[in-house]
Amino acid sequence: MGKSHRLLEEVLLSSPDDPYLIQYAAKALRKEGSVDRSLEMLKKALMGRPNSGLLHHQIGLCYRNKLSELKKTPYKYLAHEERKRLIELCKYHFQTAYDQKPSLVSAIVDLAELFAECKDYSKADEIHEHQLRNKDCNRINRHLIHWKYGLHQLNRKRSVRNAIYHFKECLKLKVKGKTDGYCRARLKKIAEDRLDEYSRDGVAFGILGLIHQLDGKKSEAIELFQRALECDCGNEEFQSALHELKESA
Repeated sequence: MGKSHRLLEEVLLSSPDDPYLIQYAAKALRKEGSVDRSLEMLKKALMGRPNSGLLHHQIGLCYRNKLSELKKTPYKYLAHEERKRLIELCKYHFQTAYDQKPSLVSAIVDLAELFAECKDYSKADEIHEHQLRNKDCNRINRHLIHWKYGLHQLNRKRSVRNAIYHFKECLKLKVKGKTDGYCRARLKKIAEDRLDEYSRDGVAFGILGLIHQLDGKKSEAIELFQRALECDCGNEEFQSALHELKESA
């Protein structure tokens, strides 16, 4: 057992019934590769707190890790049966986590990703769109959903147009963190790739204009939106952004 494992065990002995502490410890163990130990700890905790959304979510993540590892096995038939079992376990625990704790939107997003991986795109779409229609969905959760749905549209459904929309909505929510950085990088890459193919791509200039606008670089943003309008003179989104920028300049 490593030093980090020993420290976790010592902390857990002092507060064995704290679900947040158990969640943290199980997450640390899972990330270190000790998935079985993490599952053992979570299942034991779940016996005392069967309605804990946090615990169900962490259990689902452990099974998802096992599902990923299963892809490496050479025994195809056995892997197929085990895959079906693990998928059902993931679905159950992600859905239960969300049902027990609706504010735990990451659990339902993980469920949507699982449906997408199983090529049930309509179900994945349904989950994302339901969350975005939900008026109680806060800014941070909406930010996560737009990012994840954008990736789904780009990587699974091959819809660059829809991906751009969700990535832009993600950035507009101005939630600082790693996701924001990933989203900016992905949008910038899309814009650069489009301009490499066609130098008068209004969508690409609009993307770059938005990024500069959000960064507070007004003069650069104005220039980019003007170039976008030169390519697409009737675009109301570009016209509105340019008007807003000139008004605040």
